[in-house]
Amino acid sequence: YLFWLGKIRNYQGRSGVPLYSQIKDKHSYYWFKAGNREAGPITGNSSGIPKSDSLAQITEDMKRNFQRITELESLKMKVEAREEARLMMDAVTEPLIPAFVPLLTNIEDYTALVRLGRKYNLLSLQYPLAFRDTVLKHAQACKMDPLLVTAIMREESRFRYDAESSAGARGVMQLMPATARRMGQIKNNAELFEVEKNIQLGTYYLSKLFAQLKSPNYVLAAYNAGEHNVEKWLAADYHDEDEFTEDIPFGETKNYVFKVMQSSGIMKALYVN
Repeated sequence: YLFWLGKIRNYQGRSGVPLYSQIKDKHSYYWFKAGNREAGPITGNSSGIPKSDSLAQITEDMKRNFQRITELESLKMKVEAREEARLMMDAVTEPLIPAFVPLLTNIEDYTALVRLGRKYNLLSLQYPLAFRDTVLKHAQACKMDPLLVTAIMREESRFRYDAESSAGARGVMQLMPATARRMGQIKNNAELFEVEKNIQLGTYYLSKLFAQLKSPNYVLAAYNAGEHNVEKWLAADYHDEDEFTEDIPFGETKNYVFKVMQSSGIMKALYVN
């Protein structure tokens, strides 16, 4: 209500800022769209990994599990390492998080990191910089915002490399095989479960959508519902992307845009000084 009342004031030539500043739902979609920003990274107990002076709670059995996961990772058996790590998840208490997070990061089990972050209300774990080097490489090559790419992965698959939707979308960025083939050569659909290939093709697809549609909200709607639907919706001639987003006729697509933009905003608040 406050967001749209502020927008109406802007349309009337008055300032909506006094109303935007009253939005209480901090880090919500509307909070970010109103232009609210943190003065630096998010602070507070819920943002970072808790400090621990002692890891005395690690049992001998857990130490052996840690060692086994490390050995599997060194043998490039990440799938097996992730399975081993997930067997330990229920035993990970808050004091053990500083020891467990690097382990999950090394084996690239960002899905487990998100679960751990939700369990202990730790934003930095709920919104990790997943597959950071790979994302940076392809985002820079396509002149894309790497945090937006990461936010899309989070909302599409929770960073699961083996995710597959009922419609057949695959991998961390949930690409449809037909879309992937338009963006580049793939030998078979199984390639879309390869993180590097999926991010490469998904980021390239995003860059194509941006070249065509310009606005992040339009691009995200097209990524979810298809370019043709967005072109049809845009024919209604909205004032701006906010009006367009509110009027998206597909509930799933509208909610998707909200979630990705919110995730992107939270990541910027966490990681961009």
